[in-house]
Amino acid sequence: MLQVSKMHFPKKIKNQKIIFLIILLISSLILIPETSANNIQNLDSLNLILNTSGEINLLLNTDYSIDKIETNIFSIAKQDSYQTINYENILTDGIVEKNKDSIKIVWNQPKTNKLKFNIEQNLVIKSEPKQIQKKEKYPLTKIPLDITPYTQFTEHIDYSEEIKKLADELVENEDDLFIIENKLSNWVNQNIIYDLSSVNSEANIPSSKVLKNRNGVCDEITNLFISLNRALGIPARFVSGIAYTDSKLFEEPWGNHGWAEVYYPRVGWVPYDVTYNQNSIIDPSHIALQKNIDGTKPSINYQSTGYGFEFGKTTLTNKVKLIKKGNLKQETTTNTIKIYKQEVRFGSYNLITLIVKNKKNYYQTKTFTIANTEEISLIDKQKKQISLKPSETKTIYWIIKVNENLNKNYEYQFPISIYDELNQSIKTSFKANNKGDFIRLETLQKITEPKNSLNIKLDCTSEREQEINKESEIVCDLKNIEKEEFPVTICLETDCKKINHSKKTYFKIINDKAGIKTYTISVKGQNKEGKTYVTIINSDPVNIEITNINYTNIIDSEDKAKISFLIKKESLSNPKKLKVIIQSPLINEEWNIDELSTDQEFELSIPGTNFAKGNNEFKIKYEYEINDKKYQEEKKLMIKLNKITNNDWPQIIINTVNYKVNTILNKEQDSTSTAITIIILATIIGLITSLISHLIRKLF
Repeated sequence: MLQVSKMHFPKKIKNQKIIFLIILLISSLILIPETSANNIQNLDSLNLILNTSGEINLLLNTDYSIDKIETNIFSIAKQDSYQTINYENILTDGIVEKNKDSIKIVWNQPKTNKLKFNIEQNLVIKSEPKQIQKKEKYPLTKIPLDITPYTQFTEHIDYSEEIKKLADELVENEDDLFIIENKLSNWVNQNIIYDLSSVNSEANIPSSKVLKNRNGVCDEITNLFISLNRALGIPARFVSGIAYTDSKLFEEPWGNHGWAEVYYPRVGWVPYDVTYNQNSIIDPSHIALQKNIDGTKPSINYQSTGYGFEFGKTTLTNKVKLIKKGNLKQETTTNTIKIYKQEVRFGSYNLITLIVKNKKNYYQTKTFTIANTEEISLIDKQKKQISLKPSETKTIYWIIKVNENLNKNYEYQFPISIYDELNQSIKTSFKANNKGDFIRLETLQKITEPKNSLNIKLDCTSEREQEINKESEIVCDLKNIEKEEFPVTICLETDCKKINHSKKTYFKIINDKAGIKTYTISVKGQNKEGKTYVTIINSDPVNIEITNINYTNIIDSEDKAKISFLIKKESLSNPKKLKVIIQSPLINEEWNIDELSTDQEFELSIPGTNFAKGNNEFKIKYEYEINDKKYQEEKKLMIKLNKITNNDWPQIIINTVNYKVNTILNKEQDSTSTAITIIILATIIGLITSLISHLIRKLF
C-alpha cells in the first residue's frame, strides 16, 4: 500500500500574514491510504468471488495410451474461523473428490491432451482479532505433539547464530508472548526492506540471508519472522494466499501473498502479516489458501498411469472479484494528544505526547504515524507501535525541533496530526516565534527515555540440538556485573547456585522426552536481577515404518496392478536423504526425498505386460543414512499374473525369462566361477528368448 501525502493549511493569526505549512508524510512500505472509506483493508469484512482456473497440457508421442490422470489442487480457500465458504462450484469433465486440504480431479482415459478445470468459491472474510484476554506466559511449557513440527527449521526457514542472537536480544526479560510477538514483528517490519529485485536474483531466499541482506519480498520477510519465533521455541507456520494492495509496484491489486500464524496455547493460531504491519488481526482482503511448515508446498500436483506421453506446461490462475463491502472498523482505543509547550522559540525542541487507552478487554497492537512539516525536524521514528494489555493505558512520545532559520517577523502555527492504522487522526497545534520558550533536547529526553536498567545481562548458550537421555550443559556468562556486586544467585528453573566471584556458571541438563524445550535462567543480586532463555531441541532416534500396504494380488495381462503404501513417521526427528523403492526382478521405481517431515503416501500402477507368468515378487523398502550408518526396512508382496491374451504372449515369455535370469543374478554368489556360469547361462537364455520371440511373432 502506498501512503498519500497530507496537506494542511494553518489558521490566519491575528495581525500576522498567513504562513502556509505543507504537511508531508514520509513514504514507507505499508502506508496510510488516501481515504479510509474507500480502503477495503479498513473494513471489518468482505464478500468475494475467488475463481481458480487451471489447465494441464499433455505432450503425446505417436504411440501412447493414457489410463488415468489425477491432480490434487491444494491452492484453494478452506473454511476456517476467518473465512466462510458460502458456495463452491467446480466445472470440469473429470471426476471430483473433495478432501480436507485439497480438491482431487481424476480423468479416466481422457480424450484430449488439454485437461481443464474451474473452481468458483464465494467467500465471506472477516477481519476479527483473536481475543487474547489473559497473558500467555513465555516460555511455552506444553506444546502438543501435532504442533511441535512448527518449531522445526527447514531449508528456507532456517537457523543461524545471528537469528538466535537477534531473537534473544529482542525478547530480553520479557515473558509475555503477545509483547514478544510484537517486538519480533515490529523489528522485521522496520529493518527489512521490501525489495522486488530479490525475486529475480534467487527464488525463496532463506531467512539467514534475508537477515544479512536486510531485504526481501513478503515470503522471505515472513520466513525471517517465523525463524525468529522458532529460534525461541515458539511454533509458527507459513500461510500462502492472496491479498489486496494499492501499491503501484504491482499491475493487479489482488496478488499472491505470504504471512504467518503463531501458536498461542489458549486461543490457537493467531495471524501476523509482518509485511503489512498487521499483528494479531489482518485485514479482510487476506484469502488463506494453504497453511504449512514453510511456503514450499506446491499449489498443485499430478500423477498418471499410461505410456507414450509426458506433462507439459501446467497453469493455475487465481482471480478475485469484490461482491460486497462490510463496515468500516471502529476505533478500539481512546487517544489523547498533548503538547509540552504551546509556544516555543525558533530553534527550540518540543514534545508531542499521545496517551493511548485500550477500550477492549483483550490485547491489541496499535500503530501511530505523526505527520511532519517542512519546517519541523523529527528526532524520533515517524511510525511507532505499541502493545496494549486489556484496558491498559500507554504513552507515546515524539521529540521535534523547530527550524531556527524561520522569518523572525512572523509567528508560525504548526498543525500536528497523528494517524493510526485505520487512517483515523487526532490533531492539535502549537506556535513558534522569536519570543517563546526555548526547550533543550536534554530536558525532553529525561521525560521520554526509560530509566537506567538495573538488570544483569545473562548470555547463556548450549548445543541447539541434543539427543534425549544424554547429558549436556548450559553455560551462562554474567555480562554487566562488578566484583563488589557479588554474591549473586543464578537459577536454571529450580536448580539454584550461589556465585561468589566467577562470572561463568555451568548447569548440567538431561531430557528423557523428545521435543522442544525452552529453559528459563534467572539471576538475582543485591540490587540487580536478570533473566534469559535457552531453547533446545531434544531429538529422538529416527523411526519410520512401511504400513498401509494395498495391492492387486491377481491380474491379467491386459490389466494394471496397483501398489500403494504409507511411510509413517513415528519419531519427532526427520530422516534425511530418504530413498523409497519398489523393486522386482523386472521393475525398479525410486523416490528420493531430501527430508521426510510428515507421513507420506506412495502409489505405483504397473501394466500387466510388465509381469512374468505366474508369481511376481515385489519388495517395498526404504534406505537412509545417519553418520555414515545405513538404516533400511523391507517388506515383500506377491502378485500373480493369471490370464494372458494372445497378443501379450511374446512379451510375457520374454519377461518370464528375464525374471528368472535376474532372480539368479540378484542372489549373492560365493565364488567367481559361479558368477561366470551365471553370465554364460544368461547369454544362452537371451539368445533362446530372442529366437522364441521371433517365432511367436510369426505365428501370431
